[in-house]
Amino acid sequence: SSIMWPHPYHSVGALHNQTSLEWDGKTAQELQNAIDKTELLDEYKSAQKASDPCVVCILSGEGVGEIDHIEEAYDVTLRIEKEAIDSINRLQHFSSDSDF
Repeated sequence: SSIMWPHPYHSVGALHNQTSLEWDGKTAQELQNAIDKTELLDEYKSAQKASDPCVVCILSGEGVGEIDHIEEAYDVTLRIEKEAIDSINRLQHFSSDSDF
């Protein structure tokens, strides 16, 4: 996006919604013009009071953009278990090779 978000929103992740899809790629001047010449700000404030997730910013953390798929809990558990076993095996191999 070409719009620099103000503090504290400048470095956090947000979910895409109707507003972000509509405004992504537009300039700060375009946003300012809409604020000055339309009811955009009042509409946003009204949506904010109503907690409308289609309009207001839904903060979700900096890493939200890194999510590219959703795994089942069972699959996540199996993957974590395998990674733990692999780590333990590597540590056992490392300790058997050392001269302690």
